[in-house]
Amino acid sequence: MTLIRAVVLSPVPGLFHYSLPNELQAVARPGSRLRLPFGRSSREGFLVDFKGEEKPGLKAVAEVLPEELSLPPDLLELTSWAADYYFAPWGDVLMAAVPSGVGKGRARKKKAPEEDEARLRPDSPAPASTHLPTDEQAAAIAALDQALAAGGYSTLLLEGVTGSGKTEVYLRAAERAIQAGGQVLVLVPEIALSPQLETRFASRFPGRVAVLHSRQTDRERREAWLRTRRGEAAVVLGVRAAVFAPLPNLKLVVVDEEHEPSYKQMEGFRYHARDLAVKRAQLAGAVALLGSATPSLESRANAIRERYQLLRLTRRVDSRPLPDVRLVDMRDRTVRQRSTLLSEPLLEAMEEKLGLGEQIILFLNRRGFSSTMQCRACGEICKCPRCDVPLTVHRNPGEMRCHYCDFRMPEPTVCPACQSIEIKLAGAGTQKVESELGRLFPDFPIVRMDLDTTRGRTSHADLLGEFADRRAQILLGTQMVAKGHDFPGVTLVGVILADVGLYIPDFRASERTWQLLTQVSGRAGRGSQPGTVLLQTYFPDHPAVRAALVTGSEAFAELELAERTLFHYPPAVRLVSLRLSGKDETEVRTAAEEIAGRAAAHPEADKVGRLGPAPAALARLRNRFRYHLLLRSGDLRALRAMTRDLAQAGTGGRRAVRLEVDVDPVETL
Repeated sequence: MTLIRAVVLSPVPGLFHYSLPNELQAVARPGSRLRLPFGRSSREGFLVDFKGEEKPGLKAVAEVLPEELSLPPDLLELTSWAADYYFAPWGDVLMAAVPSGVGKGRARKKKAPEEDEARLRPDSPAPASTHLPTDEQAAAIAALDQALAAGGYSTLLLEGVTGSGKTEVYLRAAERAIQAGGQVLVLVPEIALSPQLETRFASRFPGRVAVLHSRQTDRERREAWLRTRRGEAAVVLGVRAAVFAPLPNLKLVVVDEEHEPSYKQMEGFRYHARDLAVKRAQLAGAVALLGSATPSLESRANAIRERYQLLRLTRRVDSRPLPDVRLVDMRDRTVRQRSTLLSEPLLEAMEEKLGLGEQIILFLNRRGFSSTMQCRACGEICKCPRCDVPLTVHRNPGEMRCHYCDFRMPEPTVCPACQSIEIKLAGAGTQKVESELGRLFPDFPIVRMDLDTTRGRTSHADLLGEFADRRAQILLGTQMVAKGHDFPGVTLVGVILADVGLYIPDFRASERTWQLLTQVSGRAGRGSQPGTVLLQTYFPDHPAVRAALVTGSEAFAELELAERTLFHYPPAVRLVSLRLSGKDETEVRTAAEEIAGRAAAHPEADKVGRLGPAPAALARLRNRFRYHLLLRSGDLRALRAMTRDLAQAGTGGRRAVRLEVDVDPVETL
């Protein structure tokens, strides 16, 4: 027997030693999936390495599972790196990497005669594109060809205005990688963006695209995972967790809309899929391609430092003009005559476009009917009893709902605090806008896309299909309608409230507002007709709002980068957020203060800046009080050393207080 080390699919940290029976040694290798005795039961895990001769008293590996369930070497290395970088148990990382259902059965054997033809090999080329690239597209494709031909790792940042043909560049690069015998990983930030991109890739690579996302059944995920592991899928398309797809011949990684915060896992193992995608490409010796019309400041800084090669598409395909973007100052009461939500300029533009049979997208990044209810007598706002947030009013059914813990209660008729009947709706959400549209435009069907209407497995595709087929002329929604979609019939985009995310207490608020406004503006005028965009705002002079009026992002990016450097925020420095939570506020605050004290006394304290501890912006969430402490430094080694020591010390034995480490947080609420 041989001694091995294995990681168990469990949140328990550390590696475990087992003996490997002689009869299993011929089929075992690093990355092999094992069935292991663990405590009084058994668990699955992965073989990490061999450690020589067996030690007495060790439990023996029960089974080596089929090779198709193993992890490729680069993926095993990636999960190990991620566990170390994000201060997470390796078993937790692997549980995120291996979808539920994989290993619980065998994939169905395909009966179609073309099964063997679907397997990955160089002599099977994709259908040639009939699209003639623009000069800028051709230059970007040539740069990618050169990177792929050179072999080895490199990262390229493709900054292209909306409608400039970034997807065609992705497809051409994928063709080159597949022709060379490689596989391609394509990440999208949200499920809502996958149907159109899936259609484009599936038409270019018929029968050779596998899709991975959380709305799939266990069986669907298992089938896609196994097709990928066996090399039958040339392209894997998916959301965040698809970064862990088992691609043994990975040559190209594409991250679409790389700036999106949706790539960050916000609970449990808090990884950033974009950053892991770049690391995965590095470990596999592949090319990483990050694409966006509004690149994140982190990626832009990497391009400035020449860590990434910058490619630019500054014009739309077919010489189509960019949309005409205008501001509507909602402080002017004369623009709000027929509706408090929709200004006269927007209503007049809608009437014109609807009369011509053209399509409209309306964007409001707030779901529900109204933001909350407030008493006009005492000022009381209806809040969630478990979270420190206002309840949102929903209609159909009529209730108040917490968007964090899903607490629900009937809509009150009197103030819960003073019993006054002067309780009124405040603010607006997509449901209220839909109701207003029904009053103003009763003859025109509306598609509403938000979290409430897209809970079904096929809801995203169904709703987008209804709009694409022109069964509806108006698409109303939250940020899921703001980016990635290509509807040639859309000639008007209206932003109901451009300021909705502008003043949240987060240093990225301005950057995200600019990105969202620019992205949603880009949905207009992608067909033969020019586009118009109207941004309704109460803050028309804010730099993020003004930046959405012009093509290009250099001026806004320079301003933001200068402010981030001045105030010591990324990308000028690196951040780690330490979040503490518990049901006893005093205990949580005491634990936070003790951790801050240990940070101040740490040997690296002079190299690591500290903010807090302080109550989080959401001071109570799901009946747990929350405090946080921010660590920041330009010295990554010092920052990691302090973080590791603080994480290992934990909460000082306070089991009722939970400590979560968030490396490179995308929000600091």
